[in-house]
Amino acid sequence: MAFKIFILWSFVLLGRPQDLFVALQALRPALVIAAMSAGSTFLGPKGQQFSSVFRLPVTRKYVLFYLIMILGIPFAFHRGVAFNTVILAYLVNVLFFIIFVMEVDSLRKLKTVLFVIALCTLFYGAFGLMNGAFMGGRYAIYGGMFDPNDIAYVLISLFPLSFFFILHREGSLKKALALASILTALMVILYTGSRGGMLGLIAVIAFFLFTKMHGITKSHKVVFTVAMIILFMSISSKIDMDRYFTLTDVGSDYNVTDEFGRFQIWKRGFDLLLSNPLTGVGADCSAMAIGYAREALGITAKWQELHNSYIQVAVETGLIGFILFMALIMQSFKTFSRLKNIKATTPEAIEFKTISGLMLVAFIGQLVTAFFITQAYSLFFTTFFAFSAVMRNLSVKLDDRQRSI
Repeated sequence: MAFKIFILWSFVLLGRPQDLFVALQALRPALVIAAMSAGSTFLGPKGQQFSSVFRLPVTRKYVLFYLIMILGIPFAFHRGVAFNTVILAYLVNVLFFIIFVMEVDSLRKLKTVLFVIALCTLFYGAFGLMNGAFMGGRYAIYGGMFDPNDIAYVLISLFPLSFFFILHREGSLKKALALASILTALMVILYTGSRGGMLGLIAVIAFFLFTKMHGITKSHKVVFTVAMIILFMSISSKIDMDRYFTLTDVGSDYNVTDEFGRFQIWKRGFDLLLSNPLTGVGADCSAMAIGYAREALGITAKWQELHNSYIQVAVETGLIGFILFMALIMQSFKTFSRLKNIKATTPEAIEFKTISGLMLVAFIGQLVTAFFITQAYSLFFTTFFAFSAVMRNLSVKLDDRQRSI
């Protein structure tokens, strides 16, 4: 029962049905199901495994990163904003991470989580196409949680995992839903006009096509390439190609030349980091800090998001927080890379290798796209950190099982 509640909570957190069905918001589904999931896990049989979660290197780094965020609150540019972000918002991520690692202790459960992610992808894609609209040449879906750049980031982080159900025999229904999730996700990504999203998508496609992954043959790559060409040609009239073509002339882009472009914002971010190298300016305080820094210089006092998740972490948590965050990324990356190349002699190990490869593809897409948006504290980073911990645990079990055969 605890795992089923966790799965429901995962869908609510990652798929966010409450953004589409606004009436659900009054019921506070994320909060209610979070309490149910925590209670059923910590008070149930799994509660005895709580301490084992903290033996994992990824968990220790993740908890240290969170402690750095907490320690930065008294030194934050606005202590109230930092407190709300760290204690009231990001604590949900930490709780999700811990329960994720405790509950997902078998390949069967891991595949269930992947299917939930495929459903989340389809939910964003299908309902996004039905309820979204073009505004100023860019496509925005329902709700106010994500703008076009953010939704591209979300879908790029999720859709590669749906390929598992196409590559392995998991039933025709799952295969059809997975295919639909991939197609609708790709359409929405292209519609958004997100140039960072396009770079992330290119990274995903390039890694998929030009690296060896178990279970993915040349035929799969050819079919995927042809399908991408057909899809692109069929919807090209709705895509703002002029916006994407600006990637070929970065030097004249407003992000490079304009006072309010990303380069100038990043420069102000680095200035803030040099002024607050140890504690940072506090979680979610960078936009405000930049605004007041501009005012102090006698220029327009405009709050500006950093539009870079890595600079965001450095500026808001300081150098120690940044080092821990990058260590989490590197450890997760190495875990996925190593596990996609393990020796597989059983059907379970073969599936595990495929999942590891797809996990790496999705993670690469996320890392590239996150370079252009402010999403350092998003649940999607946390989810991949949790995946790396779970995959490490499962690899030990699978290895023991293969040796016993």
